[in-house]
Amino acid sequence: MATVKRSQLDQAKLRRSADDLDRILHALDADGSITVEDDEPVEPEPQLDEEGNEVTDEEGNVVYLPPAPVTSGNDPLEIQVDADDEAAEEAAAAAEEDAS
Repeated sequence: MATVKRSQLDQAKLRRSADDLDRILHALDADGSITVEDDEPVEPEPQLDEEGNEVTDEEGNVVYLPPAPVTSGNDPLEIQVDADDEAAEEAAAAAEEDAS
């Protein structure tokens, strides 16, 4: 089964590139389906003052930095294709046998 992270898929939707489409079609052709996995949650970073201490608001709550904006980026779509991994393992095993 092929897998892709949700953020990667969201970026691919923004780009709408032929390369991303080719990667998706290759994954579907090789594995038959693609599973979309949620990204790991990102802990917000606290805002720090000049001395390196966490900044708090009037009520004593820690002030966090805003999250980074989502951009389309130029990184290629990363899809983990199990069939490709299995083929690579088989080729490596065959090369080891040939070398022996």
